Amino acid sequence: MGSHLTRPVGEPALGQLLAAALANGSSPDPEGTSRDVLALLCRFRAVDAASADEAVSRARQKLADNDTALKLLGIVDQKSRTDNPGLLPFGPVRHTDAGAVERLAMLTEVGFSSHTLLSLFSQGTADFVRSSGGGMPPVIHCASLVQDRLGGSTLNALRWRDEVVPHLLQVSFELLDLVGAGA
Repeated sequence: MGSHLTRPVGEPALGQLLAAALANGSSPDPEGTSRDVLALLCRFRAVDAASADEAVSRARQKLADNDTALKLLGIVDQKSRTDNPGLLPFGPVRHTDAGAVERLAMLTEVGFSSHTLLSLFSQGTADFVRSSGGGMPPVIHCASLVQDRLGGSTLNALRWRDEVVPHLLQVSFELLDLVGAGA
């Protein structure tokens, strides 16, 4: 079991995010949603299996009236019990993807559950900014929604902000360089 950076991912936070990601993404983008949720749940299960089971249980309760999302949860839960979590890809999540806010909030929660998962968080955040087109207003708005979903000023919300802002600025400056070169 990896060492925790702060506390284990808090319940019911991860269960709520899991349910919301599946509810928001199960119909418009079941493949992307299940890919990302599976990658995160599998990695978290390797760090803290009991908390992962609790998150699934809470998500199951929240999704009791949503057959499509509940079915997807069952599939993801079963597949997350693999011995090779590192082989499961996460993202890239774009700002226009169904359930993007919840998937990125889950990435933050899981990424800070163990030192071994920090690189997944950093790479997923960078990929989000690049695949979404950089520091455009809709991307910045989505990043702000992720921070709000994480609690605005909670530790993980601030961690998200501290990671995403430099990526947004870097891509924005690169876009300005392209505009300047084209002038």
